[in-house]
Amino acid sequence: MSKKKGKKTSAKSDEKEALDPVVDPIQALQDRLAAVEEQLAQFALKEGPVGPQGPAGPAGPQGDPGPAGPKGDPGAPGRKGDTGSTGPAGPAGPAGPAGATGAKGSAGPQGPKGPAGPQGPKGSAGAPGSSGESGVTT
Repeated sequence: MSKKKGKKTSAKSDEKEALDPVVDPIQALQDRLAAVEEQLAQFALKEGPVGPQGPAGPAGPQGDPGPAGPKGDPGAPGRKGDTGSTGPAGPAGPAGPAGATGAKGSAGPQGPKGPAGPQGPKGSAGAPGSSGESGVTT
């Protein structure tokens, strides 16, 4: 025959399990971190001669450019440049108004008579003339 357990026994065992300490992983990590910090503090407090300078590390990434600075004073003016080539002539403008006509001058002296020219060709014969009156004798 089996032995029946009483209610008291079962309640006691439940109570025992609830009292067992539960290990919280976060709390364990914090405890370990505190221990490491204490060890580090002991190392930092030790005095001794300064050690040699270590080698320089690689350059870090370049940072963002800073804001633009204020505008400076203007510089001195530069020298005048060389004269450029002459361009093409422009279109001719309209003619101006005509000026007043001057007074006619006096006639000069008559020049000498030139040599006689050659005789011209003979002209065509003219129409016959009318017959004359008959004469009367008295």
